[in-house]
Amino acid sequence: MKIDLTKEEDLLKYSKFMKTHKEDGIYEKKRFDLCMKYAKRDSNGKPIINHKTKSYEIVNRKLFNNEYEELNNEYKDLLNFYNTPIEIRIKTEMRKEKLKRILNGYK
Repeated sequence: MKIDLTKEEDLLKYSKFMKTHKEDGIYEKKRFDLCMKYAKRDSNGKPIINHKTKSYEIVNRKLFNNEYEELNNEYKDLLNFYNTPIEIRIKTEMRKEKLKRILNGYK
């Protein structure tokens, strides 16, 4: 997907992209809760983290995978959106300035 922020119709695409961040937070919370639900726990009840893979050790992988697949199906549109490459084009203006002026805060 190409987005040119100098065009109005592309600004609408970009705003859709920004709205997905709210949905993304909900998805991430549900994904984290699912990991906590199936995480192996130590004697103090804290989830055990595999430090090599930086992930939780899962107790029942089959049940976890089933629920994880359901979650991904529920948020399929969001995940597809994030897997779509985006090229953003913006308009910039460059100008030369003397280093002394920049260091003095453009005074």
